[in-house]
Amino acid sequence: MFFQDNSGGGANTGPFGTPGGDGSFVNRAGQAALNAVRPSEFIEGLKTVENQAKQVARTVFGQVGDASRSIQKSLVESFKSTVDIGATLEDNVKIYSSISTALQRNAYLTNEQLESLVTLQRTTNLTAEEIGSMVTGFQDLGQGTDAAIEKTTKLAGVARSYGLNVSQFLKTTGDNLKLVNAYGFQNGVEGLGRMVARAQALRMDFTKITGLAADLLSPEKAIDLAAEMQILGGAVGDLADPFKLMYMAENDMEGLQNAVIDTAKSAVMFNEETGEFKITGVEMRRLRAQADALGMSYEDLANTAVKAAKEQRVMESLDFTGLDKNTKQLVANLAEIGPDGQISLNLPNLEEPIKDLSVLQDKSSEEYKALQKAQETSKLSERDIAEKQLSLLEQQNATLLKIQTSGVLAGDYVSGQPGSRGEDLESLMRAVVEATGEQTTSTIEGFVQQSQFTKTVTDFVTGSNTLGDSLKTTIEKFSEEMSKLMTNLPGSISDALVDIDPEVPEGATTVTDEMNQFSSGLSTLTISMDSLTDEITNLLRAISLGNVAEMSDGYFAPGSAKVIKAGKDTFSLDKMDEILVGTDLFPKNSNSGNQNVNFTKPMEIRLQVDGVNNADFDRMMKSPEWIAAVRKTIQEGIGGSLGNTTTGYVG
Repeated sequence: MFFQDNSGGGANTGPFGTPGGDGSFVNRAGQAALNAVRPSEFIEGLKTVENQAKQVARTVFGQVGDASRSIQKSLVESFKSTVDIGATLEDNVKIYSSISTALQRNAYLTNEQLESLVTLQRTTNLTAEEIGSMVTGFQDLGQGTDAAIEKTTKLAGVARSYGLNVSQFLKTTGDNLKLVNAYGFQNGVEGLGRMVARAQALRMDFTKITGLAADLLSPEKAIDLAAEMQILGGAVGDLADPFKLMYMAENDMEGLQNAVIDTAKSAVMFNEETGEFKITGVEMRRLRAQADALGMSYEDLANTAVKAAKEQRVMESLDFTGLDKNTKQLVANLAEIGPDGQISLNLPNLEEPIKDLSVLQDKSSEEYKALQKAQETSKLSERDIAEKQLSLLEQQNATLLKIQTSGVLAGDYVSGQPGSRGEDLESLMRAVVEATGEQTTSTIEGFVQQSQFTKTVTDFVTGSNTLGDSLKTTIEKFSEEMSKLMTNLPGSISDALVDIDPEVPEGATTVTDEMNQFSSGLSTLTISMDSLTDEITNLLRAISLGNVAEMSDGYFAPGSAKVIKAGKDTFSLDKMDEILVGTDLFPKNSNSGNQNVNFTKPMEIRLQVDGVNNADFDRMMKSPEWIAAVRKTIQEGIGGSLGNTTTGYVG
């Protein structure tokens, strides 16, 4: 009930659940404020947070006690900070669990670390498991959680500055962080990030480069590749130098990738008239042979070549604009080349696309200002980005959730720390649970061992005709036992509370009031047999209405009789027949040979059952055992009123 999705309204029963309510936002805010100060919501909040912390401690960490309290503190403090950006308590729980699960060891997070990780998840759209994978990757590099957060944040900024899909970029980088230990990247993770960014911009599978690098660590293979590239000819560049190949494989994976891209794009020609990029027949054969030598797919390499040629053309058009390298790369990634070879750049703050990129050299132009504004996101903090990403609906729900949880958070009821109000309340509630469980269990154990209960069970199994009487007696006896329990239970609870803290008489009274609700709820399981008997009597009176002067045999419900024998005569019955059998049921009078029976169906039976809510009453009335017992009681009552004449029944 507490961990529903925070994208819409809906009813809930706890302060950490999705805010409900109807009407305007102001009306819903008022309802959230009311929820914030309800004592019952405090109890629900305490139970939920404490339960979630213990779940993580038990199922993920395999720990209890201090571990649970540490987790609970971080969850609560992080939630306080992340609720403004639309995060729920569930988001915090999932991130905390995923880190330890991915690391395969107990990793206790500070609330600052958890807050940063939840914020990253909100801004990058990574799953909790993917966030855990990122942290694990950095741990494998010998770097801690703080370093993982810092460098992941920088990587996200790189992706935004290049106009790339941040989620896909971080996922690919995270999946390949282990390569930093196995291969050489300039500036470590930063070099890997640049390599992934270039590959993503060109939609190139950069993992093919790692396979090539593994081969080039062998001098023989490096020499063979260089010789083959020299024979094939073309602008092979560094790929024709075996010593350069070995160096890049060991120390500069990014350089090796760029060498492959440069060689491939040299095979592409641009047709100024049609605006098309094309690989000619001769270059196509050469590129195919180069792909085979590199251990790569020709189709993939050809696609990369065309995209790289397009990127180069855009870069060349920016030579005299004075833009820095990162800005040029952003433009190259965002720009399009039309059928006529015209380069255009669409930016979110311009009504029309930029057709002449040279306008960007004018720092006062609207186009340049729009480009600068497009880069602002990459300069924002993750927190600022998370806040700006919220839709109006998400911001409303985040605000309502903050209002709704403000009371339980401010009251220190969910911190889980020693000496807090929450710890005191938890102790009282546990005492109530123990006292209630012990008293109720012992009452039920004693009840089922009584001979009357045993007889009822036996009658039920054997189908005895005394089941109705046994059931009635058992229910009455159970009602008596429950009444005794309800009388004694509040006192037992109060004694238990005083044992915990002698100075909480008001608290004891409050919890005792709660237990009185338990008593009321339990009493819904018992029914006044007297009121039922009264209604059966009324039913008998209803049946005897009209001119039925005298009846003497009995009543059979549909399906209860198949054949009736009366002397030598036999009557076969339909399964839906209702049978009323007796002597002189319809006496004749002087005016007519026929007598009508004033009997209207369906018959309405009203049962006065005090203290039973609708749900419990519905379940009771649908119970086959209950229906059978009532039917038997009614039939026996009808038979008694109609007389004791024996009726033949053949089933």
